[in-house]
Amino acid sequence: MVKKTKIAQKESQQIKPAIQIGKNGIDENTINHIKTIIDKKKVIKVKVLNSALTTEDKGAEMKTIALKIADEAKLKVIRVVGNVITLMKK
Repeated sequence: MVKKTKIAQKESQQIKPAIQIGKNGIDENTINHIKTIIDKKKVIKVKVLNSALTTEDKGAEMKTIALKIADEAKLKVIRVVGNVITLMKK
């Protein structure tokens, strides 16, 4: 599993975010859209706009958002860098 994650990290450096999350946050439509995209690709990136972040501790909030998306869409978080979350199929 670690090897798959390393390969996915390497591949993710070449891709651009497939979806953006704005001030409306994460809803059922967003999760369904992420599921549709992940069916076609094995690794995706999600960009969270600053307008979606509400607290001063943006790093902790980004991790919370990443875990929420991963849990609801049944994905694995590869990494969170800045406002970009990289996800892959479990």
